[in-house]
Amino acid sequence: MLTAFAVALLVASPVTDLPMAQPRFVGPWWAFALAFAATEQFVIHLHRRRDAHSLSLSELPLLLGYSMLGPVALVGARLLGSAFTLLVVKRQGPTKLAFNMALFASEVLLGLLIFRAVLDGQAPLGVRAWVAALLSILATNLLGTLAVSAVIWLTEGRVQLAMLREVVTIGTVLAVGNAAAGAFVIGVTWTAPEALLPLVAVAVFLYIGYQAYLSLRERHANLQTLYRFTSSTARSGDTREAAAAMLEEVCQLLRCEMAEFVLVAEDGEPVLRIRHQDGQLRQDDDLPAPHTDDLAWCLARVADGPALFPAGRTEAPLTRYLTDVPVKDAVLASLDLELVQRLRGVIVAANRTSEISTFDGTDAELVGALARHAGVALENGQLVERLRREAADKAHQANHDSLTQLPNRTLLHRELGRACDRSRRDGSRFAVLFLDLDNFKQVNDTLGHATGDLLLQEVAGRLQGLLRPGDVVGRLGGDEFALLVADVDADEALVIADRVTAELHQPCVLHDIAVDVRASIGVAMCPDHATDPDDLMQRADVTMYAAKSAGGRPRLYDPSLDVFTHRRLALAAELRTALHRGDLEVRYQPRLRLADRKVLGVEALARWAHPELGPVPPQEFIPIAEEAGLIDELTRIVLERAIADAIRWHRDGQQIELSVNISARSVMDPAFPAHVTEVLRRTAFPADMLTLEVTESSMLTDPVRAVATLEALARMGVRLAIDDFGTGFSSMAYLKRLPLHEIKVDQGFVRHMLTDDNDRVIVQSIVDLAHNLGMSCVAEGVEDDETVLALMALGCEEAQGYLWSDPLPADELFTWLSTSAPRAPEVELQVLTDGHSGQDRRWAARHAGTQRAVWTR
Repeated sequence: MLTAFAVALLVASPVTDLPMAQPRFVGPWWAFALAFAATEQFVIHLHRRRDAHSLSLSELPLLLGYSMLGPVALVGARLLGSAFTLLVVKRQGPTKLAFNMALFASEVLLGLLIFRAVLDGQAPLGVRAWVAALLSILATNLLGTLAVSAVIWLTEGRVQLAMLREVVTIGTVLAVGNAAAGAFVIGVTWTAPEALLPLVAVAVFLYIGYQAYLSLRERHANLQTLYRFTSSTARSGDTREAAAAMLEEVCQLLRCEMAEFVLVAEDGEPVLRIRHQDGQLRQDDDLPAPHTDDLAWCLARVADGPALFPAGRTEAPLTRYLTDVPVKDAVLASLDLELVQRLRGVIVAANRTSEISTFDGTDAELVGALARHAGVALENGQLVERLRREAADKAHQANHDSLTQLPNRTLLHRELGRACDRSRRDGSRFAVLFLDLDNFKQVNDTLGHATGDLLLQEVAGRLQGLLRPGDVVGRLGGDEFALLVADVDADEALVIADRVTAELHQPCVLHDIAVDVRASIGVAMCPDHATDPDDLMQRADVTMYAAKSAGGRPRLYDPSLDVFTHRRLALAAELRTALHRGDLEVRYQPRLRLADRKVLGVEALARWAHPELGPVPPQEFIPIAEEAGLIDELTRIVLERAIADAIRWHRDGQQIELSVNISARSVMDPAFPAHVTEVLRRTAFPADMLTLEVTESSMLTDPVRAVATLEALARMGVRLAIDDFGTGFSSMAYLKRLPLHEIKVDQGFVRHMLTDDNDRVIVQSIVDLAHNLGMSCVAEGVEDDETVLALMALGCEEAQGYLWSDPLPADELFTWLSTSAPRAPEVELQVLTDGHSGQDRRWAARHAGTQRAVWTR
């Protein structure tokens, strides 16, 4: 179309008939051709953001040609000079070259027609020459703009009006400047041709200076963009965010349509691929999978530095790699990461948006610099990601139990504090359920700690399954859990606690072994029982132990439970001090032979007179000593002090035996027999005068170790007794193996044997068992003569109790032995028959003044 337009202007228009003034100097047509070739080569590109505008000096030789050459010569010079530069130097494609040639011819003829029509044969001097130059240049610029817009509309189906207006505006401004410069050059040529050569020299110097200015300005702009690029990528802590920011900046900085970044592992597989194209991001699976060989080719090409592919010089592997993108030109640079993980990468920038320029060496260097900065930014991003993951893991570990992944005590306390704050603000109610597994230690000891861990994980899973929205469950440690149950009253909380108990009681199979899981639960309410997290947990804990002691259903907090707990905490702290200062006393209760009331020995009993609280009963401070780990020290103190007192009694003529209670920990301690041996050796106390008393419960934890310790003591010659017999669950198999010398009947049976036939039968059974096993039998808790007579009738040989004496200090006991010890009573037994031939037995006892007693059986 443009070619036809040019031919029509040349043939049908009056261009050749327009008058033209004769200049004083006419340059040859080939000089104009050289000028046009030079102006096409040395074009000034003005870049604005992602757009570029060309400032060509071709208007100057064109205006001179309007005033000197004929139409054919001018068109020929224009086409020949421009074609040489575009085809030979810039290697422009045939289609685009043909379009440009037709456009140049049309512009020459249109501009020539307007220029000569305005001058109308007059010399191109003055204002008339400037107007002619301006109108001709405006017309040719408008023709070029319309031609390019038509091509865009034909190829893309649309024209961006905003861009069209911007091009027209810039073209108008440039036309004014070129027209003024052209009019000046024409005037110089017409009036003083000899000044043309210096003028050309000045123009060359101006061109060189302006190019240097543009280079500095572009370098300054590149530095600004590079700073912005570094800042934007450095702010991105995530690797993908940093890569996306990097690609966006690459597109803006290089004024290209597309930028892509790919990271490859050591095995050649891509681990990250991101593309920024037309303002959109595409990642990984959203992109066509690259062929391994093409990707390897790209990595190899940038191994020694950036790779440049100007327009018309792209290679097939690059085109195949970007298979869904028509590649016009491209530049590649390597980006390798080594700090966190060894990865190789490449940045590809393709398709410069400007039609008047392509990538050059400066762009390749710039992409290389960007790649180095991006590598640092991405490695920082990877480090930040790793630090974030590690921080998140540590935060999770700090707030969660490693075994069950439930919130730990710290996080649970925090959640409990928030719930308490809400309750104080709006009056909402919630419950704290403190849960402890029953007999969990037996699971660990029997099946191993690995099975115990599996049990805890199973319990955690079941508790999580019972949670409602807003509830929280956490593991406090060991086999203790706590549940924060929101928006419930006390009755609802107990219902939920029953549901938890029922759920946990379901059979649990671990390693093909069915494990019975039971739990004790204490419930405390906020704000009913406390509004402070610590107080709530403490009261739920106290209630849980009360529920465990009762062995029944979950229990709700009762203020009466706290009294003993506070006292217990205070006593635990002061008991250690009392032991170190020797504040505990040892008192002695006599043990008598019932047949003649002879004192055979004494039992050493620990007593604690607190300076403020008064006497603390043994049943209170002994468990405290066991929990605080002080029971071993207490046992040793009592043993050594009692032996010292017994030695003094022996020296003063009272040859009595000594009984000392030992704790369960001492029974399990393999070093305890050696300690006893050392004490006996050091004091020279006869081993057969010492009886060590153990309870049934102390042997239940580990019967094998208990038997070994007791056998070691028996080999030393120490007598052994089993205390409080009948209250535990001793295995007869272990009982017959124990080297025992006596059995002590628990005082609970003895005190009620006169009023409770069951207790009397139990006492009878224990006495018979002791005799059958070759042991003596001692009854505890004797408080009246009737009980003495009943015990004698059952065959019990020895007893102790308040009937004869309270536990006494060592000096008072010696006085009692010397002055107040009982003497053998005169006892007469009479057997009567009640008419049932002895089948129905009953007994009665009465006292006489001479302590005579008559038995009826």
